[in-house]
Order: sequence, then C-alpha cells, then structure tokens
Amino acid sequence: MLPVTNKFLQNQFNNPQPIKLRDFKLEPLDPKHLGIYHQIYSSPETVRYQRVNRCTNKTQSLDQLKSRLARRDQAKASYYIVYHHNKPVGGFSINRINYSQRHFSIGFGILKKYWGRGLATKLVTRFTAWAYQNVKPSVIKANTMKGNLASQQVLQRAGFSRYYTRRKGAEIRGKRHDVYYYRLPKT
Repeated sequence: MLPVTNKFLQNQFNNPQPIKLRDFKLEPLDPKHLGIYHQIYSSPETVRYQRVNRCTNKTQSLDQLKSRLARRDQAKASYYIVYHHNKPVGGFSINRINYSQRHFSIGFGILKKYWGRGLATKLVTRFTAWAYQNVKPSVIKANTMKGNLASQQVLQRAGFSRYYTRRKGAEIRGKRHDVYYYRLPKT
C-alpha cells in the first residue's frame, strides 16, 4: 500500500484538485489560466530569481504553460494559480518529489502589486500546515537564490531553516547564482 503522500501527490498529477487553505485557493494550472499565467510570468520582478524565462507575449506564455503541464503529466511537478479572496495573486508549485523518502519542495511567486501584504508568508504557512496534516510528508523543502531576500524572509517567517548553500548552483539568464536550500521538518 502506498503512503498517504504518494496517493495525494499521484492524484494531483492524474486528476488535480484545488487545494483550499482558508482565504487562499490553489487551483491546478490549466490552459484556461493563460491570461493570469501571462501576467505572472511576463513580470520581470516575478521571474527575476526563477529559472523560467520571462514571457514577452502570450505565445511564449502558452508554450511555457504547456511545458509545465507536461512536467505534471510526467509526475515531476504540480503547478497552481493562487487565489486570495477569489482574486488571482500568483503561482505555486509542488516539485522535486521524492516518494520513497516522503518529501517534496515548494515554490511560489506573487504578483508585484500584492507584495508587502504578507500574502506569501500566509500562503506558505497555511500550505505547510495543511500538507503536514493531510499529506504527511517527512519534510517540506524550498530553495531560493542568494539575492532573493523577500523569499528568504517568507521562508524564515514560515518556520523554514536554511541547511545548505550551493555555490553558483543555478544559472539564470546566463549568470550563475548561489542557491540557498531550506527545510521545514515535521514538528
């Protein structure tokens, strides 16, 4: 019999369902989200520290969206549009899934017009509490680039601790960046 984590995560790839977190809703990424997806990933501020390229038109956004859906279909990651009080405010992902050790990583990006309101911290805090109660992973991980102070603060406020630095561990638009790795063990 598969652990709860496997059943949940596999279901999120085979038949993705929304995740309700009080005033947040994570809706599985779908081609119908092209407009909001383009808003998120055409923003230079939102993608500055992400490994995806900025989309300069809706054709690029659609191609990138389809690529993410293909990763979900291969059971490698699951992507969501984040709604707060029914307004789309950003994106969220569950990725780097290790079924045997029961852990995964999360990623998040909030539209610039919603920065400074604590939404990312609330989102990450609520998701991790929900995941530990419902999915039961051994640990939840995340990573961010050295220069991404806002995401580092979000993770720290949500209870994550930094456990590793990979020097020049990621290439983003031709430049190498240090990557900080975080984890939130089950308490």
